[in-house]
Amino acid sequence: MPPHPWSYHPADIASSEDVAAIDRWWRATTYLSVGQIYLLDNPVLREPLRRDHVKPRLVGHWGTTAGLRSRDYVNVVVAGKQPQASWLTMNEAIDHCTRGIGIWGFASTVPLGEKPDAVMGAAGDVPTLEVLAAIDIIRKELPRLKVRMINVVDLMRLQPEKEHPRGLSDRDFDQLFTTDKPIIFNDHGYPWLIHRLTHRRTGHANLHARGYKEEGTTTPFDIAMMNDIDRYHLVIDVIDRVPGLGTRAASLRQKLFDMRLGARRDAREFGEDQPQVADWVWPDARGLVDNAVDAVAATGGDNK
Repeated sequence: MPPHPWSYHPADIASSEDVAAIDRWWRATTYLSVGQIYLLDNPVLREPLRRDHVKPRLVGHWGTTAGLRSRDYVNVVVAGKQPQASWLTMNEAIDHCTRGIGIWGFASTVPLGEKPDAVMGAAGDVPTLEVLAAIDIIRKELPRLKVRMINVVDLMRLQPEKEHPRGLSDRDFDQLFTTDKPIIFNDHGYPWLIHRLTHRRTGHANLHARGYKEEGTTTPFDIAMMNDIDRYHLVIDVIDRVPGLGTRAASLRQKLFDMRLGARRDAREFGEDQPQVADWVWPDARGLVDNAVDAVAATGGDNK
């Protein structure tokens, strides 16, 4: 009888030396992966490790890798290749990732005890950056407009608790997003997913989702514009959906439309994004960041 195609000869079994080599290789690659994430310098330990070799802020990694202690879940860790902004302190990031969703007070313009005029939600690195940049524009151009900013790291929190064990109760969801105010949600995935997750919510009719539409191969911001997740389009969405704002902010809407045209024109002519876009940082951080590291390029290199 011929051997089964899945059978193997004893000679094909790895020797103890081979197993040891594989183990050393596995340990080395695992260390290098961790070293490149957590170390600012000296990842291969060419000299004794010092405190200044360790990256000063590891908010994203420390905040999210706590999930690796969970059971019966698939944890997917995605690491970008470019510098990335840190929006929260370490403890804030851990608390935020534990909740899975939350209001970012530093970016919101709603006084305590008052309702927002609009809610802007974000999930994902670039969508979050663009929402923050949009709020920066609103602060300057529409200072009386009250905007609540919500960031989501666990999309299942958008579902009702009856449909998913990590879903929010209707009361908690309505307190965050309101039941009667326009919601502009910027997602790193397909926009229809946000609608599917929230279709049973009271305020779903007020929800307008932006996200990936499989468009773009140019510059990072031009790709954002092609998918309508850019800051200018988000502010236009707010103007179009807050009752009574459209007429009062018509000139600003036209200005933003023209800024999109200019950004797209420059991207095609010069092959890179405009400095005011590529070098944007949150206003409270201006003067505190290294100007050599631009904000939008944080993940833009992955798209080139």
